[in-house]
Amino acid sequence: LGTYISGIVNTEQDDNMSTAQTNGDMTQTVSPLPAALPLTLNHYSLKNNIPIYHHPVGDYEEYYTTIDLMYHRLDLLRGRDASNLCRYFRQIATLDTATLFLSSLAFESPFTFLHNNRMSSPQSQLHTVESIMAYLKDTTGLLANPGLRPQIRQEVNALYNAMQHLKKRHQDARGSLKNYIIRRYIASVNGVLQVFPGCLLNNNYDPSQRLWYRKALQHPGKIITTEPYLDAGGSGYIITIAHTIFEGKSNALHSIERDQPVAIVALDLPYAYFYKMILDSTPLCQMHNIKCLLFENEGYLTAHPSMLEPKSNIKNQRRPHEHLTHKESYLANDILNHKNL
Repeated sequence: LGTYISGIVNTEQDDNMSTAQTNGDMTQTVSPLPAALPLTLNHYSLKNNIPIYHHPVGDYEEYYTTIDLMYHRLDLLRGRDASNLCRYFRQIATLDTATLFLSSLAFESPFTFLHNNRMSSPQSQLHTVESIMAYLKDTTGLLANPGLRPQIRQEVNALYNAMQHLKKRHQDARGSLKNYIIRRYIASVNGVLQVFPGCLLNNNYDPSQRLWYRKALQHPGKIITTEPYLDAGGSGYIITIAHTIFEGKSNALHSIERDQPVAIVALDLPYAYFYKMILDSTPLCQMHNIKCLLFENEGYLTAHPSMLEPKSNIKNQRRPHEHLTHKESYLANDILNHKNL
């Protein structure tokens, strides 16, 4: 991971203290912790038997015309085209294919794009969607560009290749995380976003303004996690894990200082399962009177046992961004008093 700090707090209370009578004076003795706690980590295997996706070698025109990708405006589909739609939590979705979302950054005139989405009729919006997808799949070069920036068509194709690998991983029944990953997605720096399972997104959505996107660009080459937040899609409290992607080079070498990321790949997990992964990988966290937590370099918590508890106005207010000083003030004070930590 990137810059993250794990903390272990002894939660033993004062009522566990033992008392002893010596010469009429009452003295207190505290049961000491073992000198060495069994801190062992069970590492998850990074290897898998799922092959990396390669698009089939064949005719160029056939490849473009068979791209299995839908535009995210699933609400505009009617009749037979809408037969494979379902409700995924609180979103209109499809489990058959990924969906494409183009933010205003992908268009030559962002204002025109936003204005048309707000003011145009459903029929006009459907016509725009059909024009965009026809242009992206066109192999003749005869269809006019519906207002996209020149590099967008190539980026859609590149992200589609990566999405096929993510889709195969998501659908593979052998994976232990299959039932816990809510969605996978990949976004380019120019406003192209592909999501699986495919779903409807708000037209004002902008991947570049999301926390997972900005944190990934701040820490290129590292895996980052966000603080827990409430999913707009209806899946409860989730965390997002993201990583940057660099442009492919023949020598496969990249310099974080010199090269710029071209895309960010991410996935959403339920927060409860994320915390379970921490407990399973660190047996020490399962010991009595031991509380494990995880916070990032600015002190905001990414994992804390209280986040699994129901919300209350007194003990567990569940602020949008919980800070270490709110939840573990004694630990924060101890860190500030020890500059070497």
